[in-house]
Amino acid sequence: MKGYVRKRGKTWSFTVDLGIDPATGRRKQKTKSGFKTKKEAQAACNKIQQEINEDNYVNENAITFKKFAEEWLDMYANSVKISSVRVRRIEMRRLCNYFAYAKLQDINSVRYQKVLHDLHQQGYSYSSIDGVHSTARMIFKKAMCIWQEKNA
Repeated sequence: MKGYVRKRGKTWSFTVDLGIDPATGRRKQKTKSGFKTKKEAQAACNKIQQEINEDNYVNENAITFKKFAEEWLDMYANSVKISSVRVRRIEMRRLCNYFAYAKLQDINSVRYQKVLHDLHQQGYSYSSIDGVHSTARMIFKKAMCIWQEKNA
């Protein structure tokens, strides 16, 4: 993938081609600015290009809860029993009833707490709500780990 660095005012920025969006047929790009030096911008650009080449790049600004949760479940399935995956999938579906098309970055603790309260109001047992909470905690923890790695 191609990328370039340029100076914008007093700071540096980079733009990287992400390829063609299969849904729209349009070119996708990632631009990030605010770097103090050209070297910093080039290093960040190279890091994104490497992630793209290794198919590890996730545009954290656009990913929905459902898409991230499905990716998380695939990773989770590699290290646990089938019965555990089955239970997590059921709990994930309950969460997707509320968050499926919400951007991951838009989910906050207040919104999440309302979901748990709503599950309680619907008559779910404390055990079921605790299972949903455990699954959500694992999903959000993985999302935070990925975010911290990208911003380190």
